[in-house]
Amino acid sequence: MNWLDLVKFLAPIILVKINPHLAQVSDSIIKGISEASQMSNASGEDKLKHAVNITNDAVNAINSATGIQRIDPVVVSDSAAHAISLIVDITKLIHKSPININN
Repeated sequence: MNWLDLVKFLAPIILVKINPHLAQVSDSIIKGISEASQMSNASGEDKLKHAVNITNDAVNAINSATGIQRIDPVVVSDSAAHAISLIVDITKLIHKSPININN
């Protein structure tokens, strides 16, 4: 299983436990992590900002489309960075693990 496949598998599980609001935008978080991982010359901080921005855009789009604040943008913005970092860290640990058959 490659790194991004692990992210796609683990992210929804982790997000629903961290914050149900984050779980609602898990596809956008995964997209942000995926895009950020391809930013070869960017710093870790820039990659994280990129992924958080995509998440914030998704929250704003959902809230705009429904006409009400279904997802609290402040809560998501505050917790998204921590959740994204956690997902990336856990994925790296598992991907580098000796039990990963792809290594």
